[in-house]
Amino acid sequence: MSIGTITSDASLTVQYLGGPTLGTIEESFLAKINPGETFLFAGRTVELVHIRDMKVWVRKAPASKQVRIPRWMGGRMPLSTELAHAVRLRLDQATQGIFDGPELTAVRPLLELQARWSEIPRPAELLIEQIRSREGFHTLIYPFAGRLVHEGLSALFAWRMSRLQPITFTMSVNDYGFELLSATEPELDRALQQGLLSTDALMDELQQCINAAEMGKRQFREIARVAGLVFQGFPGQPRSARQLQASSGLLYDVFASYDPQNLLLRQAG
Repeated sequence: MSIGTITSDASLTVQYLGGPTLGTIEESFLAKINPGETFLFAGRTVELVHIRDMKVWVRKAPASKQVRIPRWMGGRMPLSTELAHAVRLRLDQATQGIFDGPELTAVRPLLELQARWSEIPRPAELLIEQIRSREGFHTLIYPFAGRLVHEGLSALFAWRMSRLQPITFTMSVNDYGFELLSATEPELDRALQQGLLSTDALMDELQQCINAAEMGKRQFREIARVAGLVFQGFPGQPRSARQLQASSGLLYDVFASYDPQNLLLRQAG
């Protein structure tokens, strides 16, 4: 009954260690947070301790500028790589003074202001802007590659720059680029000279800067549901997210140990 189903992201319960429950949060946000990192939830700054049995255990953390803010999947714009490429081509037309069509005509004043204050990136260029405010130092990077790509790039850039100097970043992502906010000024020129944009050992470093194992298990759960490997329950009697996670997690561990070339496992990776 589950083959071909449309999946949705699971919600996890956030609870203090030995304390009350704060609410629920989507798993996609927590997949990018490691234990010890802080995020803002229910008006409180909390520190992630661990995730177990679809429950997020946290403790109180002191107020800090370096804190992540949850974002729900309902607020995401599905900007694919193909659409992102088309956006860059339209921006390239704007750099040449071509504003044909109602879309470019509507945003022409904004693009002209961007060209005066900064630059409009060409298709083979990467725009990086830096400003300072009361919040700290803002590093704004615009690859125009879509939110999902930017989530990985922001984690990679922050990880690479933090290896060059003791610094902590707060990351914000949208479909056009991402922001790295820090309390101290990042040594961007030094980072660029020492391989900030390098593709050497890219996959290994990506796995080090994100919680790759948990993200793989989360992705495999959706694949297992669509493939019919996990029974979600009869109509009107659905199984809980905890039961689904336990079943798919067991399958993931079995495939990883005894059939690492399994197509479903490779798709999750």
